[in-house]
Amino acid sequence: MIDLTDPDDEVFDAETGWSAAPDHYVVDGKETWDVIRERMIDEGWGEYGLRAACRFLELKYELRRGLKGPAARDDRKASWYAAMRAHIETGSPDPRWYRTGKQ
Repeated sequence: MIDLTDPDDEVFDAETGWSAAPDHYVVDGKETWDVIRERMIDEGWGEYGLRAACRFLELKYELRRGLKGPAARDDRKASWYAAMRAHIETGSPDPRWYRTGKQ
């Protein structure tokens, strides 16, 4: 798993878009993830639904590893979703902690 406290970790790799939310992941000034989270909670899915969504995407990137592009990119994406799931489950750091407005 990525080390969210290490500024030298791959979490800052611009290839993944992790160093900032790309424009196509921003809706009305909010990151898409935050909009999805709000809607899922409003629709009654709650934290369980968010954890399940993270696990689904984590498995997606593990299973397609290297089939659609570099395996390392899929590994980083799977790690990101694992970190977000851990954040939801345990309150560990949000994998977006280093972005403006997320501290």
